[in-house]
Amino acid sequence: MSQPITTRSISFALTPSSLQMNQKASASASLYYICLTLKSRLARLHDMAPYLALAASNAAAAHEQQQCALAPQFARIDALECASPGLRASSVSSLGLPDEALHTFMAGLLPAGAHDPVTQLWKLCQQGSPLCLLFNVIKPSQALPVVASDDLRICKKSVYDFLIACKVHLNFQDEELFTISDVFANQSEGFLKVVGVLNAVCDLSPQFALAAADVPRPPAAPSSARGKVLLELIDTERKYVQDLTVLHAYKTRLSQSAAVPPDLIHTLFPNLLALLDFQRRLLVSLEINYVASIESQTVGSVFVHARSYFRGYESWCVGSKASQELIEKERAKLDVGVLDVGVELPAYLIKPVQRLCKYPLLLRELEKATQPLAEEMAKDESKPDNGTRDLLRVMDDLAAGLTATRLTANLVNEQTRKQENLVLFRQLVARVANWRGYDLASFGELSAGLALEVKDNDCVRSFWCYLFDEIVLFFKDVGTPAQLKKKKKSSASFASLISGTSANTSAVALDSQPANTPLELKGRIYTLNIYKIQASPPAAQLWGGPTPNPAHFLLVGWTGGIDAGVFVLRFPNEEVRAQFETMLRRVVARQQSLREREAEGRDGRYSVGSGGFIDDESRRSSNSSGFGLRSASMSSNSSYSNGYASVGYASAPRQHSEHYSPAAPIVDQRLRSLSQPLYRPPSTGITPSMQHLSLSSSPSPTNSTSTISNINVQLTYCDEPMFLLVSPGTSWRDWCDAAYAKLQPALRADARTSGDAFAYKYKDEDGDWVVLGARDWEDVIEWCVENNDGDGLCVAVS
Repeated sequence: MSQPITTRSISFALTPSSLQMNQKASASASLYYICLTLKSRLARLHDMAPYLALAASNAAAAHEQQQCALAPQFARIDALECASPGLRASSVSSLGLPDEALHTFMAGLLPAGAHDPVTQLWKLCQQGSPLCLLFNVIKPSQALPVVASDDLRICKKSVYDFLIACKVHLNFQDEELFTISDVFANQSEGFLKVVGVLNAVCDLSPQFALAAADVPRPPAAPSSARGKVLLELIDTERKYVQDLTVLHAYKTRLSQSAAVPPDLIHTLFPNLLALLDFQRRLLVSLEINYVASIESQTVGSVFVHARSYFRGYESWCVGSKASQELIEKERAKLDVGVLDVGVELPAYLIKPVQRLCKYPLLLRELEKATQPLAEEMAKDESKPDNGTRDLLRVMDDLAAGLTATRLTANLVNEQTRKQENLVLFRQLVARVANWRGYDLASFGELSAGLALEVKDNDCVRSFWCYLFDEIVLFFKDVGTPAQLKKKKKSSASFASLISGTSANTSAVALDSQPANTPLELKGRIYTLNIYKIQASPPAAQLWGGPTPNPAHFLLVGWTGGIDAGVFVLRFPNEEVRAQFETMLRRVVARQQSLREREAEGRDGRYSVGSGGFIDDESRRSSNSSGFGLRSASMSSNSSYSNGYASVGYASAPRQHSEHYSPAAPIVDQRLRSLSQPLYRPPSTGITPSMQHLSLSSSPSPTNSTSTISNINVQLTYCDEPMFLLVSPGTSWRDWCDAAYAKLQPALRADARTSGDAFAYKYKDEDGDWVVLGARDWEDVIEWCVENNDGDGLCVAVS
């Protein structure tokens, strides 16, 4: 049986044998049973009875305050869950509880008829005079004045007298004693010191000795399924608190050694003491509920209360990767003789994340085990109605607690995902040399990065895919032959998932991607143009060939202006596909919402952007028609400012927006070629964490027309060529007017009355015909100036 870790036993806690990972936690080491035992010892003193009664009354008042503070939180949890059962983490980030909501040493609500020995003992010590009474039993010859008062100053004076008497007459050292603030502060670490000193003083007199039968012990092991689940929750919580205590002891030893700077210690153990403090309270709450009747239990309220305090796990989860790197780098300095740095320390550091993910599972099991009891009682006519109502209340309480743990886990996962994706984004920036004129600040947040295969018009290719808020980017490795050969061996199985994250919020990691392999941007599709997202079996059918795992495929449909297309993504397994599909749907839905809000401000008028592309040089030669990858054009109401395209959000046809399903058959076409110049997307929705990572060296569509006066343009309409000169500063509107004027003699019976009513395609440097619209006009002109030296531009009109 392990000893409780107190001021008197800390040396025991630091011995290597006590830090083994498989050491079972003892109930006697929990704060609940430590205080329950000490309270029983003090109750043996007859004169202590009135002080214990007053402490119980004060503790009850504190629980009433805590109940009042928690009541609105239950209402908000219920309202949020009713409004949206699949509520995302970001929606609850502002639901934190104030510090004033913690009035006792337990979390949640006190079960009816139950007692909280920890808070009662805390209130007893705050009276001050009971401490003097205890000392007088040990040293009656040096008796202290016992002054009962509710004046805080007098109470603190009594505590001070007790401390001085222990030091002078009982030979306690300063480091063994607690401080006055430890008695009155609402902190478990300081209160443990108080309890340790009081136990040590009681040990000096046989009057406070308890017989073995009188020592408080946990109830016998339950036989019911529900009791076993609750006991598992408590046993694992005891073990978790013990592990955090060991970790705190290691942190203390590490700080004392001065081998590692304080900032690195904080990196390893962010807010460790705060987590340990609240987990002790949570364990006290579970211990109290375990001995209460089923009808009065309030386990769910414990986790509703815990929700705001679990926010402290964000920094722990976010910093886990940095902690692992620090352990590898500073292993020698971290070895202070308490933990095995290579094995035990990493295992201890991952426990908070594991525990947070375990709560929803345990509460779900507890809820399932409680349901049959409620149904059985409802059918039993001999049972009173109030018993049924109490069990239904317990069910509602558990449901609220389960909701709170899920929301908390989602929130922590969301924050962790953002930090991991920020690292992934930095790696991507370092790996890509040519961004083809794109502004990285316009991409929004990175949601996922993974390796996959893409099928577009019977051609299957492998890409590294990065999903941003605004755009999906596709990259190819362009390393040396040796690097590519190494990459082929190391990453043939695609990227692996980040472990320990939920399907709703987790990202896909490029764990198998070589860290030093350069990437080339080969394709893109704007999320605002995606209107169809469909998993198997249609996706697998479009892929063609043998498909033993149809759940690995995802069909994506896009539309833009006059063009539309689909392509199929193939993932390494169903889990990766499900995660990517969830994130893609979320991003597209967010774009649709933004688009609709902007449309309301413009009376519903949308401007339509280009659809997307997957570029592949090997397919150009097989294009017998001579036309390249197809794309949609911008509508004429786009405007430009300072070299950046200022466009509205593209929209699929209105009837598509709800379920991503097309109103007409989708043509399986090649998407837009990367060989054409790229316009710079609008900078929207960028987060501060991404903004400073934008590349200052990225090409930008600045005006470089000073050396060329005009550009020769060959227009071809109905196989009839015609020529005109275009100034590099010509706007899209002016171009449409000039083209229409040039085309008028050849229009004959064509009823179109303006230049922007026509569809235009231009021939790029590879000979492919690419759709030309307002969205691309300035970039095409710049491309002509920079790459074609003003020799000319071929444009087909239809």
